[in-house]
Amino acid sequence: MKKYLINTGIVLFFVAILALAPKTVPHHLPQDLVPSFQYLFPIGMVFVLAKLLHRTDFLRIKKKVSPFPLFYMVLIISALQFGLSYLSIEKKISPNLRAVVLMFLFTFLIALFEEFLFRGLLLDEDLHQHKDDQRIKRKLYFSSLLFALIHFYNLYLQPALVVETINQVIYAFFLGVYLSALLLKTKNIWWCVLAHMIVDLSAFLPTLFQENTLTKVTDMSISTAIINLIYCLPLLIAGIRTISREAPGFIHGHQEIKSR
Repeated sequence: MKKYLINTGIVLFFVAILALAPKTVPHHLPQDLVPSFQYLFPIGMVFVLAKLLHRTDFLRIKKKVSPFPLFYMVLIISALQFGLSYLSIEKKISPNLRAVVLMFLFTFLIALFEEFLFRGLLLDEDLHQHKDDQRIKRKLYFSSLLFALIHFYNLYLQPALVVETINQVIYAFFLGVYLSALLLKTKNIWWCVLAHMIVDLSAFLPTLFQENTLTKVTDMSISTAIINLIYCLPLLIAGIRTISREAPGFIHGHQEIKSR
């Protein structure tokens, strides 16, 4: 219980860090660089806290294990999400190269921060401290729940988007379980960063093809939210199945390593 409370406290600490991040942006910085720059401070704080808590082991690749076929799932879901979003745009424009590059940078930094925090600082070290696969499963699902709940922060940024925020929270739990399973399978957090980046790109990249018109912010419809969750449900199912299959093997493999 103590470990769960500590990890929850760490997440709340980083919610405060995210709220303070805009104040770290220089006033002279070009506007299109601001979203990416805001994540440099939180990423730096993850490294500082990991060093203080002696939890930097997640940066090391422990064993080269292929992420496939599990990784195919995120590629398929992301391609579907991008395709549906792109086709729904009525008036399409051609984005400039700078906007595309900055979008890749932005999604990479988001993935880096969230994976280093949730699958790295909070989860990776804990996985190696338990000899019970049931405890490992609880840790995996709890970190996924924290990952989902932090997305309620978006409601603070855009209070009008209630349904969309709830949709993001549920979707984030699906994705969190999948990414936790990917970490359990590959022992390599960089596969999690790549998968997370691909998912975010599939959501954000279509906005570059949309004409930027100043319109009133409207919330997502409930029917659209349900559809989004239905086609993302395979991520949750694949994650649960992988965790159930890999957790006992993870315990056995870790015990072998310790005995050497």
